[in-house]
Amino acid sequence: SLEGIFAFSLTDIWLTSSFPIHGDGNNWTLYHLQDMGISASVSKIWGTSSTDIYFVGRGGSIVHSNGTNWLKVESGTATNISGIFGIENPFTNREEIYCAVTSFFQPQDKKILKITDVNKVDTIRWDTGRDVSSLWTKNGIPIYTCGDGIFENLHGFWKEINRKARI
Repeated sequence: SLEGIFAFSLTDIWLTSSFPIHGDGNNWTLYHLQDMGISASVSKIWGTSSTDIYFVGRGGSIVHSNGTNWLKVESGTATNISGIFGIENPFTNREEIYCAVTSFFQPQDKKILKITDVNKVDTIRWDTGRDVSSLWTKNGIPIYTCGDGIFENLHGFWKEINRKARI
């Protein structure tokens, strides 16, 4: 079954089903990561283009493609990565990619990863003790998360947003 989708245009669509799948409007190409020497199973996608795209998923998998080469990025976790979102930070003019990590089997393994370079993965303080499954930000401040609650980080600390707010 398909797990993730990210489209840059009608002729540049990416899907995941453990492996990356690319559609050009006429044909679909399945990228067998294991055939490229990459042990990863991916389920979510984010990128700025097909020449700068990230895939995340099971077992802490992070894979980056520059359109030609595929690279496994060491995440520092064996826990599933359930969400990914990135921005170009207007304050630093650098790309920042955020990943939500939660283990339902290891309750202490809940964190947010921040990728600032293809080979640089840091951890953002996530001291809520709650599950985090997805995140979003417009420019790096604030960061919003959801999972076991909805949280906002505006000034360096996490604040739960009232779940009973009217929509």
